[in-house]
Amino acid sequence: MSHRMLVFGLLVPCALSAQTSVIRVLMDQDTATAPPPAALCILETGNGHGFAASFGALLQTPDLRVYRVPVRRITAGSPEEKAFRTRYRLPPAPQWALVDARTEALLSHGAHLPAAGPFAQTLEQAGFRDRAKELRAYIKRNPQVIEAREQLLDLLRQRGEAAAQQFLGIEAPSPRDRLERGDLAGALAAVQDPDPADLSSAKKLDPVQDLEAWSAFAQAFDEAFRGGGWREMAFTWTKEGRALDRGSPTLQGLYLRWLPAVEAAMREEPDSVSLWNLWAWMSRALGDRPIRPLLESLRPSPLTPKGDWPPARAARRLLATASSPADWLSLKEHYQALWEGEPHALRGAPEKSELPLEQDWEEGLGPLLECCLRSHDTAQADAYLREAVDASRWPGLAAKAALLANRCGQPELATRWRALRPGGSR
Repeated sequence: MSHRMLVFGLLVPCALSAQTSVIRVLMDQDTATAPPPAALCILETGNGHGFAASFGALLQTPDLRVYRVPVRRITAGSPEEKAFRTRYRLPPAPQWALVDARTEALLSHGAHLPAAGPFAQTLEQAGFRDRAKELRAYIKRNPQVIEAREQLLDLLRQRGEAAAQQFLGIEAPSPRDRLERGDLAGALAAVQDPDPADLSSAKKLDPVQDLEAWSAFAQAFDEAFRGGGWREMAFTWTKEGRALDRGSPTLQGLYLRWLPAVEAAMREEPDSVSLWNLWAWMSRALGDRPIRPLLESLRPSPLTPKGDWPPARAARRLLATASSPADWLSLKEHYQALWEGEPHALRGAPEKSELPLEQDWEEGLGPLLECCLRSHDTAQADAYLREAVDASRWPGLAAKAALLANRCGQPELATRWRALRPGGSR
């Protein structure tokens, strides 16, 4: 299966083949689309916001954050507040009420801020579940099920990212977030080679915050490596997660400890997509470890097609750091083999290509043209582009190519390329 098919698989929910019906249920419960069983309604009187703010802080404590309780604040003196109190026979005072999401029945209520422990029990009785706790219990009974361990790791990663964003005071959109906002190009780019989140405006995590955000994930990650189960994991979060790791000393120490093990595994399986994804993620968290020494230590199978080596993430890292003619020439050979060895939408084969036009440019033609230009093969770059302009008839292609030519220091070529039109490019 090509890396392009894997990219598309990340952008849609994929079916998980669970080994038992129990683990399948646990995984289904962990989906972000599962509706919450109840909602917390906060009522205040006057113009005060103290009760709602205090409850908001309570829900962000580690014991309660795991339940992801939806909150609905009802404004004092509004028709909504009067109707709500009348329906549930509540007094006109600051209070909270837990309402069943399906039946709208009043499950519990109170006039004072509860303690975290008792309120956690209230939420459990209302149907909320700590999925990590359930997965840990399942793993204790079935330690051999790697799928459950990986699901727990993914869940703890999501929780760590949510907590870290709150402590850092920033929002780092995931590929799925970008896709839901209609940013297909951004989602594809983030999946292919996730950039570390911009932490320039972020607060620095203090040691307590760092541990609160990441200790559970770090412990599960460390256990996976110590037990050897990591070799069977896909590490989905390296494709769909938020790259906040540079802001965490806990994670940097963890990756520093285990990166040599990942590199040793890559020498045994140099073509492994999951290992490359994991190495790239850990490397970037550690400040972008040099990739060329690693590549030189790997020996791909002689059966590996030229277009598949180096792997996609490695090629993109090399492309971003290339500086010598030898760098550009080796990359040119790679992207040439990739371009000429597979069907491409930009070569007029959309029904046979797995890629839309935008992605075909980002992954195939764009890098190929850049390698040609930087290795002083302008004629070959021009031929590739003219073929694609006529074959694809994509109106935006000429402009993208012109921007690339300008970036490569060829403004005259950029002018010529910008004027290209399908059917009239010669």
